[in-house]
Amino acid sequence: MNSILLLNLVLLFIPILLYFDQRVQVFKAWKAYLPGVMITGIAAVFIKLTLTRYKLNSYDQSKGSGASFFEIPMESALLCFTLPLAVLTVYNYLNSRFPKNDLEKYSLALSNILLGLSVAVIFFAYTKAYAVITFSLLLLLLFYVEYVNKYRFMYRFYRTYGVFIVLYAVFQLSQLLFDNADAVVYNFDNTMKFKLIAVPFENYFLLGMILLSAIYLYEYFKRRYYGAA
Repeated sequence: MNSILLLNLVLLFIPILLYFDQRVQVFKAWKAYLPGVMITGIAAVFIKLTLTRYKLNSYDQSKGSGASFFEIPMESALLCFTLPLAVLTVYNYLNSRFPKNDLEKYSLALSNILLGLSVAVIFFAYTKAYAVITFSLLLLLLFYVEYVNKYRFMYRFYRTYGVFIVLYAVFQLSQLLFDNADAVVYNFDNTMKFKLIAVPFENYFLLGMILLSAIYLYEYFKRRYYGAA
């Protein structure tokens, strides 16, 4: 079994596992899950296709299932949907088990640091297309969520983001230890040329952008359908 397919199965197992915790109804606002997962997933597939189309990365088909969705392996396309599903389930679980939101007052400061980092990367690495695309998307979404949108949930987002950074790092370590290579081949000339474990540094921020997109959409539609705070 290839590593991306295995990762999909792990991500699908997370909602199944948390569903059986009777203390938490992780799918209570299920109507908000659907747009959160589907819109984020479609956007993520489009980003992957764009990166592949402009040769910022490619896929080693020998490490995949052989089935493709346009220019990307089918399991990589599926990952665009299983990831936000797992993210929203963990997000809901953590919010229910640890409802205190005292650290929300510090979230804006952290967001401003990320906004500043994004501007700096775009300015100093403007010739690196992969870096510019990643941090431009993060900059636009983060600025919108913090300064245009009226819903406050960023501390809870950062808490979930921290969990998935750890999971992503563990996955990359497993790639090095057992696979020695990922199915994704990066054109490092278009990155900042700083590899964190097994992938470009930018990937951790692209992950954050995808997570923030899913959580923002979930929060938006949860209020629309349920009037939840």
